Amino acid sequence: PVTAEAWRSCLQDQFDMKGFAALIAGIGEGTVETSFFRSRSPSPFARDMVWKETNVLMYEYDGRPDLRRRGQAGKASLADQIIREALGDSSVRPSLSEDLAADFGARLRRELPLWTPHDALTLAEWVKERVAIPQDEWETLVAAAPAELREALSSDPGLAGRISLIRREGASLASMVHRDWAGTWRREGIAQLGPWLRYEGPVSLERVSAVFGVTPAEAEGAVDALEEDLVRDVSVGNAGGLICDRENLELLLRLTRKKARPAARERPAPLLVPYLAGRQGILSDARSAASQPWKILAGYAAPAPLWESDIFPSRVPAYAPEALDREIAAGRLIWYGSSRKRIGFCAPEDLDLIFPGDRPPPFGGDSAYFDEPRDFWEIKNRLGKDSAAAAQELWAEVWKGLLSADSFEPARRGIASGFVFKALGLDFDEAGAAVSGAPPAPWGRRRVPQAIRNRWKAGPPVPGAWFSLAPPLDVPEGAAPPESADSLDDEALNRDRVRLLANRWGVLARPLLEREEPALSWGRLLPAIRRLELAGELVAGRFFSGIDSLQFARPGIEREMEAAEAASGLYWMNAADPASPAGLDVPGLDPRLPPRMAASRLCFRGTQLVAVSARKGRELRIFIPPEDGDIAAALGFLAAGRQSGGGKKVLVETINGAPASRSEYAGALKALGFLPDRSGLALW
Repeated sequence: PVTAEAWRSCLQDQFDMKGFAALIAGIGEGTVETSFFRSRSPSPFARDMVWKETNVLMYEYDGRPDLRRRGQAGKASLADQIIREALGDSSVRPSLSEDLAADFGARLRRELPLWTPHDALTLAEWVKERVAIPQDEWETLVAAAPAELREALSSDPGLAGRISLIRREGASLASMVHRDWAGTWRREGIAQLGPWLRYEGPVSLERVSAVFGVTPAEAEGAVDALEEDLVRDVSVGNAGGLICDRENLELLLRLTRKKARPAARERPAPLLVPYLAGRQGILSDARSAASQPWKILAGYAAPAPLWESDIFPSRVPAYAPEALDREIAAGRLIWYGSSRKRIGFCAPEDLDLIFPGDRPPPFGGDSAYFDEPRDFWEIKNRLGKDSAAAAQELWAEVWKGLLSADSFEPARRGIASGFVFKALGLDFDEAGAAVSGAPPAPWGRRRVPQAIRNRWKAGPPVPGAWFSLAPPLDVPEGAAPPESADSLDDEALNRDRVRLLANRWGVLARPLLEREEPALSWGRLLPAIRRLELAGELVAGRFFSGIDSLQFARPGIEREMEAAEAASGLYWMNAADPASPAGLDVPGLDPRLPPRMAASRLCFRGTQLVAVSARKGRELRIFIPPEDGDIAAALGFLAAGRQSGGGKKVLVETINGAPASRSEYAGALKALGFLPDRSGLALW
């Protein structure tokens, strides 16, 4: 009856069998057409299966050699390659946890309750398999054995002559040995070092000497003979210089990575927006007390005008350019140029993270020329060109990342002029005297309007003291320059690059790192990311849905995601901001997000997209009703950053496709100071 009721419930209550039969009939008759499609995101039915498969591929093989994933064409996966590197190179091998190593060794030696042999015969066979069990380990094993077995041992310690306690000559510890191994153990015990280590975790050479009764030199010789099967210089906690069976160490490294896996549950893709905003200081409760947003954005290159019009003001509402200039003047910060007229900031000591390898000196000249800062006139005279050509060549070197100045003022002026120096048909020297232009007057003097001369004397076309960002070559005269950096230096730099990115993004994934400079790209840094994962600095997991990539994060990411879930305040950002979700290839984000263009701004409330402005505010889309209590604060992002960005007029022409002056939101804008204009509503 129970089975019949189960079938009835399935076929009648749960499943639409009539509809299914009709569908099958329609397909067979050709009245229903079938088609196939590919979806970038799993259906609700398949989502659990995807997670389980990801879990297996990322973690389960760490504990079992038979499940280790293989890459294409039989090659080991990157995760396996990192493990192999760690086995062969102590410099990239992490120190093992004392608790993990102790637990691993106890399981190997069957010293845990329910793991121990359960009867006398099984115990004797276990002693035989172990070759020799040191007395302290034997006592631990017996203490964990069932009560019946302990009673049998108390009445018959030798288990009918099968086992006996033997101390080798010179050993400080006796060992329990099976009778089949007793003679060999007495004669040549050290020859059994390899089989004995298979049931041990990392051990010291002193331990080997104490158990086998050999001198340190003899212990070293035995370890050397087992070079292919053992690994030296293993660290556990603060103890170093240990030896370990290679297979056991590989399992320990995999268990280390597996146990570091966080218990964080996967969050929906929209939560990525407040998470990144909080991580990068845009959320009001996440802003740095020092008001120095350039620290977390170090190494990120953005369109030059955005820094002081949008990026800094979205993080520091009362942002003042003087704060940036003070940091640069004090030598704590450097600005540099990148391709497509982008600018980035970093500490001087971090330049090697952004510009890897040797780079030529500016203008292809002598690197020693910029040992001291040079002003525009000195550079112009050295180039032997007029001011317009010299200015153009100077900015070309800036965009190559070869030149920087002692303040951000040259960049501000360049932004205002479009980084183009418009020649007046005349050129002057430092004293303001005309040196080129129209032919001289008949009486031999050039007649230059005084106003133009005075303007020229007020400063050079490109202000500032300029210095080279190319690395100095500390090579003795006549010696050849170094070929390349040491591989260990490269690895150290790559690890520092990963730490810099982890500080900025919180979560490391391919779609996020696609916005970074080439030296900070995903493909370049993935091996270093895997090594830091093995060392415990990063953990892998599925933290946000929709990201079609491996994801790595710091171990404390669960707390940060909980803080992002609790975020409910308003915040804004430019669509081209580093934290912006615009243009991010992550299914599940709001489809109303605009393209990643500097002329657009976004306003959010928690995960909700509240408003979008395009064409520098001319087109406005609002997604909350005009009676919403946050409407005034939400629209305040239109005027944000005006002071530091030049104080230009903000003009709104359309709201949700309708003329702004006739929109139901016009009252909210007028309350913010917008006035009717012939083209819409304007804020002066």
